[in-house]
Amino acid sequence: MLRSSTVVTFSNDSLNSNWKGWLSVGGPRACTPLINATRPINSSTDEAVLREHLNQLVDGHNKLLEVSLRHEPFLPQSIVDTLHRSSEVLRLEISNINYHPHFVGDWWDAGERNSGNYALLCDALRAQVRERSTVLRTQSEDAQSLS
Repeated sequence: MLRSSTVVTFSNDSLNSNWKGWLSVGGPRACTPLINATRPINSSTDEAVLREHLNQLVDGHNKLLEVSLRHEPFLPQSIVDTLHRSSEVLRLEISNINYHPHFVGDWWDAGERNSGNYALLCDALRAQVRERSTVLRTQSEDAQSLS
C-alpha cells in the first residue's frame, strides 16, 4: 500500500508541477502566441520580424521539451503522446520557415494549418491533464483514507 501511495504522490506532484511549468516557462499554452506570431494572416513580409518570431518559437519549443522530458516518466502515455505531437507541430512550423520560400504560394495557409493543429493539441492536452489530475486526486484520497 505504501508503494502505491508513494507512486500516486509522485505522479500527482509531477503532474501539478508539470502543468504549472507548462503555463509559466514555455509549455504548450505558452507556445501558442509564438506559433501564431510567425506568420499570421495579413502580417508584414519583413524578414527581420519573421526571424525574431522564429527565434522565439525555437526557444519556446526547447523549453517545452525540457519541461516535458523532465516529467515524462511520471505521466500517462496519452499525455506524453500529445506532448510529442505538439512538439512535432512546432518543429514543422520551424522547418517550414527555415526551408521554404517566405511569403509566396501557400505560405500563409500552411502557417494557419500549423497554428490550428497546435491549438487542437493544446485543448486535448488540457483535457487530458484535468482528467489525470482528477484520477490522481481520487487515488490519493483513497490511499489516505486506508491509512
